[in-house]
Amino acid sequence: MIAAGLLALAGGSSILRMHPEENRPKKNISAFGNPVAEIRLAGRDFSAETVSSEEKRKIGLSGRKEMCRDCAMLFVFPEPVRPAFWMKDMRFDLDVVWISGTSVKAIEKNVPFARGEREVIKSNIPIDKVLELNAGTSDEIGLKVGDEIGF
Repeated sequence: MIAAGLLALAGGSSILRMHPEENRPKKNISAFGNPVAEIRLAGRDFSAETVSSEEKRKIGLSGRKEMCRDCAMLFVFPEPVRPAFWMKDMRFDLDVVWISGTSVKAIEKNVPFARGEREVIKSNIPIDKVLELNAGTSDEIGLKVGDEIGF
């Protein structure tokens, strides 16, 4: 299990501040030292903090207070896996997008942080990426299974 799974999925960042739009990364490295990639999802651009090492995936968004409106966290795996994520030390709800290649394979909406480590979600199919968004974002942008993500 990914220790900080949704922790990793749901962690926080200094990218986040009082005025979310001002918190969008302006450079290619986040305040946490992670690479930031611009991605396009359902017609909207996001700044995705990217983590690919096991250590960074375990930390994820854990402990962060919020995430800016157009920010995301992208977990990249070296090969297709069926990861499990939990919400330990999370402070906000998430939408979790399971991705294979560039295709959305499943979406977990409004995963609650309040249940902490008792809230575990798993992919039913092998995937090589997981994208965490603020809760409600997938509905707001009309994201659906089968959509393509521009990296």
